[in-house]
Amino acid sequence: MRKQALVLGLTAVLFALPFDWIFDLLVDFTSLSIPSWILIPAMLAGAFFLALKLAPRVEGEDVPSVWFIVLLRITAGFYLLVQLLWLLSGLVSLGGFVWRLYSFSNWAMIITALLTTRFLKRRLMLFIGLVAFALQFKVASFLALVSAPKSLIFLAGLIIAVLVARPFCAGNDSAADRAPNPLHLWFFSAAATLVMLTMRESMLLRTNTEIVVWLAFLVSFVVFARGVYSADLRQSASAEQPTPGRIFVIFVSLLVVVATIFQVQEFVDRKMSWSAGDGLHLWLPLLVSSAVTVAIMVALGLGSRVPAPMRGYKLMLWAVIFCGIVSLSSVGLMGSIAGQDQLGQLLGVVIWLALLAAPLLAAAQILAGIGLLRLLFEASQIQRR
Repeated sequence: MRKQALVLGLTAVLFALPFDWIFDLLVDFTSLSIPSWILIPAMLAGAFFLALKLAPRVEGEDVPSVWFIVLLRITAGFYLLVQLLWLLSGLVSLGGFVWRLYSFSNWAMIITALLTTRFLKRRLMLFIGLVAFALQFKVASFLALVSAPKSLIFLAGLIIAVLVARPFCAGNDSAADRAPNPLHLWFFSAAATLVMLTMRESMLLRTNTEIVVWLAFLVSFVVFARGVYSADLRQSASAEQPTPGRIFVIFVSLLVVVATIFQVQEFVDRKMSWSAGDGLHLWLPLLVSSAVTVAIMVALGLGSRVPAPMRGYKLMLWAVIFCGIVSLSSVGLMGSIAGQDQLGQLLGVVIWLALLAAPLLAAAQILAGIGLLRLLFEASQIQRR
């Protein structure tokens, strides 16, 4: 039953996500026009045969509860059945009930995607979580400047995210293998799955629901990291109290991650009234992000014990340096354009953003994110007893 449920779940997920996305990519580049009565059966068949091949390779060692198995078979089966009924409704009249079923199938797909991650190998669950994390780097956003299709931008970002996530999931020692509680890992993977659905603007995960999804992603990351990081330090023969300078570097790096990768700053700003002044729109999101950062540091114990040598420190230090350069240059910019007219001020800000601030902040985000992941998840340099 478990394998059958996994095959059904993988078929539904493959059909709804990568197969549909690949088709969109082909349409962007070739302007294909394939009738739905050919496309949908072909995609369903391809997803099913690929799921049969993948299931034995990705199936995890942990045995999910019976209700997991039953619920996955129901939701995945319902979703796939509705896709077939939707196809038939275009050929013969089946009444308006098919449309009502189709609206419910979106929720069935979301539940199916979440349940399917519970059946996967631990390292694959971690891989999904870290890919969603690294996708927030948005390294490929510059392609929008040359009017590249959204599908190509997403593909470039996905490739980079895979390259970032893979080292933490491969090799002889992975954080996934050291997770004290596999349910924490599943929570992280499931929340990451929802995040990737929102990034693709899929289904019903929008507006207020999107805020809950990102909050779940942040909480799941902290819960999983706390278990792995604490376990690593308990088994370490080499740990130390960080100096105030190192605590500051960790704080700034984590602040960048909280504010941008987990989008706390954006959501706080979005909830603020438009009548609030520019100063409040700048400082309130920063203060909230700082408060969340301090809470996470306390929860993870990052101010009390760190590995010696501290992993990822150089990357985080460069992130802090880049942030400092941007902050200092912004002060100098304000002084240099103060006496200019409105057009000169606008031009100066645009040049500063394009040539200095945006590239350095993007680099700081990447370095802070990877450095933090190394600090929390890499155990290769820990000298164990």
